[in-house]
Parts: sequence; structure tokens; C-alpha cells
Amino acid sequence: MLSRWDKPIPISMIRDVVKNKRIKFFQRYGKYLIWPVIVFSPMTILLGYAGIGILNYFGHQEGKPMNRWFINILAPFEGNHDTHHVRSKF
Repeated sequence: MLSRWDKPIPISMIRDVVKNKRIKFFQRYGKYLIWPVIVFSPMTILLGYAGIGILNYFGHQEGKPMNRWFINILAPFEGNHDTHHVRSKF
């Protein structure tokens, strides 16, 4: 038995939707586009988290923050680590 959500919709009610190219594209290829989102979103977050940790590691020496010019090449203004710590004390 069909539930309320399983009943087919009459074409006369969705004629404009059927003609929309964007909706047709996602109807056809949407299931293939979801996997990159599922895989790459967590990867981006994890790699970003690891990247910040690595930059923070090199921004300290003997437990004290240091300004490092080479970190600024990879992440602008992140190499000014000592300046950041001095300003955050206020």
C-alpha cells in the first residue's frame, strides 16, 4: 500500500519543475555528487586541524612563542606567533 509520500505527483502540478535544467541535472547526477562531499568534507576539516597544529608546533621553541618568517609564506600572519601571544595578554 502506498503511503502519502509514495503516491506519484501528477505531471500537471510539476510541469515547471520538469523543464528546469538544474533540477534535471541533480536528479540525474545527484547520487554521484554526494560521495565527494561525504569524503572530502571530513578530510578538509581534519587536514586543516592538522595543519594548524603543525604551524603552532613550529611557532614555539622551548615552550615559548617565536616569530617565524617561513610560516608566513605558508599562512600569512600566522608566523607572527610571539606578537599574537603578547597582544592576547591584554
